[in-house]
Amino acid sequence: MEKILVSVFCSTYNHGKYIKDALEGFVSQKTSFPFEVIVHDDASTDKTADIIREYEKKYPEIIKPIYQPENIYGKKNRIFAYMLPKAKGKYIALCEGDDYWIDDHKLQKQVDYIEAHPECSLVAHKAKILYCDDGKMLNYSNIDFSDTNWDVPEKTAISNFALFPTASMLFKKDYYYANESFLRNRSVYDFGAKILLATEGKVHIIPDVMSVYRKNTTGSWTQRISRNKEQNILHIKNSIEIIESINEYRNFKYDEILQEVILQRKASVELAMGNFSILRKEPYKKFYDSLPFQVKIDAYMKKYCPWLLRFGRRIWHCCKSIKE
Repeated sequence: MEKILVSVFCSTYNHGKYIKDALEGFVSQKTSFPFEVIVHDDASTDKTADIIREYEKKYPEIIKPIYQPENIYGKKNRIFAYMLPKAKGKYIALCEGDDYWIDDHKLQKQVDYIEAHPECSLVAHKAKILYCDDGKMLNYSNIDFSDTNWDVPEKTAISNFALFPTASMLFKKDYYYANESFLRNRSVYDFGAKILLATEGKVHIIPDVMSVYRKNTTGSWTQRISRNKEQNILHIKNSIEIIESINEYRNFKYDEILQEVILQRKASVELAMGNFSILRKEPYKKFYDSLPFQVKIDAYMKKYCPWLLRFGRRIWHCCKSIKE
C-alpha cells in the first residue's frame, strides 16, 4: 500500500455552520498520492462533531477525527499531544474548520512544487477573504503576485504576516520535530509558524487562488479579540513576546528584521490605547504616517466617541437585516 504523503491538520470548535465546506474541500482533492485529514474537534457544543462523523463514515480512508470529551484549549498543545502522533505524512497542510479550499488540485500543486524544490520550507498560494458580516469576498493580500510563481524575499517572508492565510500553508512535517523544544510549550499562532518557517528555507507562493479565509465568523476568537480593547491589547503584547522569543531562539540572526516587526506591534498597542501624541513622535512616526486615513478615524472614534461608533454599527446591522 502506498504511503500517505500529506497529513492535513484541521482544528475545529463550534464550526457547525462552516465545517462542511472545509470537509468537502478536503475530500474533493485529486492527487496522485494518498493523503489523510486529521480533524481535531475540541468538544464542540453544536453540530460540528456530528457532521465530522458523517464524513468519517463516508470517507474512512481520508477523514481521521479526534473527538475531545472536554475542551482542552489553553490546557494542552493539540498539535504535539494529539495530532502529530497520528500524522503519517511527509508534509503537513493546514486548514481551520471555518476556512475552506476551492481548488481540487491544491495539494497536488503544492506537493509537486516542494518535492521539486527541497530548499523550499513553506509553499503557500493566493487566497480570498470572505467577510461573513456582509458577504464581501476580496483578495486576501493587496500585494500583486502577478501570474507567476513567486519566491518571497527573505525580509518580506519574515515580516509580512498578511501575505497568505493559514489554509494556504504546506510544509515538511520535520518542522515540528526540528523545533519541538521551542514549540511544545508555546502557542506561537500562525504568524509565529510563518516566521520560523521563513528562517528555515525559501517561502514560495503559487499564484492560483485555492482557499478562502472566513473573517468575522460568529463567536470566533478573532471577532472576540477585535471587539474587546483590553483583550486586543493583551493579544498584541503576547505577540510581541512571541516574536522576541523567536528572535532569541534564532540567535538574533534576523534581529534587524524582527526588531522592525516588534516596533510596529508596539505602535499598534499605542494605537489601540489612543496614544496619538506618542505615535506622532519617533520611533513610531513612520508607522503612524503610513496608516490609512480610515484606520486613524476609527482609532479616534474608539477613544473619543465610542458611542458614535457603536451607534453607527447598530444602524449598519439594522439596514443589513432589513435588506436580507
